[in-house]
Amino acid sequence: MENQAVKEFRSIAIKWGIISGLVSILYTILLYVIDAKLLASGTWTSLSMVFIITFIVLSVKEFKLTQEGYINLSEALFTGFFTFVIGSLISALFGYVLMNFIDTNLPIIIKDTVIENAIAMMQKFGASEDDITKALASLNEQDYGVTLKRVGLNFLGTSAFGFVLSFIIAAIMKKKRPVFE
Repeated sequence: MENQAVKEFRSIAIKWGIISGLVSILYTILLYVIDAKLLASGTWTSLSMVFIITFIVLSVKEFKLTQEGYINLSEALFTGFFTFVIGSLISALFGYVLMNFIDTNLPIIIKDTVIENAIAMMQKFGASEDDITKALASLNEQDYGVTLKRVGLNFLGTSAFGFVLSFIIAAIMKKKRPVFE
């Protein structure tokens, strides 16, 4: 990327990353206010994927427009990935603050909800009482506390997923500049 393109890429990724992070915070607050158990719901957390994909696409699209409608794979990948990283970092830090300072009971609520959902799912699929008891013991052993170390490790894992997601979007959105233009 050229120097001007790097500046544009950076400002676009930062802008959409901040917007993504703020939307994530607002969405988390909305779910928390409606019912904190929704934060452990697969359905509602899956909806957040729609937001993530949308912001990656919007950032790549904006950068593509600054390049006269053309964008190569690496430009699209880095624009999308940095948008994802910034938004995820903001979201992760808010989650840390929410669970450690705003509502310290939230990790317990989430743990209980995860256990309730797991038991309901196992019963739905006809698991034996012995299997449910074993799963329940395993789920109860897990630590649902939120530490900076755990947030950091989770962020790294999420970033790997974000890289793959950004790569897929970049591959779809890339558009090579004609050779004889």
